[in-house]
Amino acid sequence: VYYLLIIVVGPLAPRIVDRFGGLGWLVGFGSLLSSLGLVFFYNWRSIWAVVLAVVIMGMSHAMTKAPQIALALELSRREIETAGQNVVLSFLRILERVGSIAGLLFSAMMVHIYGYETTIGITGFMVCGAAIFFLLFFMIIRKQSLAYAKG
Repeated sequence: VYYLLIIVVGPLAPRIVDRFGGLGWLVGFGSLLSSLGLVFFYNWRSIWAVVLAVVIMGMSHAMTKAPQIALALELSRREIETAGQNVVLSFLRILERVGSIAGLLFSAMMVHIYGYETTIGITGFMVCGAAIFFLLFFMIIRKQSLAYAKG
């Protein structure tokens, strides 16, 4: 179900960006949706909760994966001019892998201390907080850049 949703929802992401304007919004709201998938799994203890969580996670990851890369390239224009697009993308991929490893280690430590259910809930709330922080940061930066562009 997860990968099927990525295949079906993934191509809709560019249309959403075109309609509502801004990769940051899609990445931010997709991340919020992802956190809801984790929180649903934390609160409900049934097979349907797992199915719902997988559906939500699949949709949110489909919404955020491609826009994350495009947003990173958009935000690092100066670095691309200096170092080149391949270097910037390579650095992004390395950071993604380091983050994946660090996330797994951190999650394993949390599972050891708090157990699975609590760790999933904590992770969901952390992702929600990070998504809200990102959206607020994005709105502030966007507002400043629009004011700068107007003169």
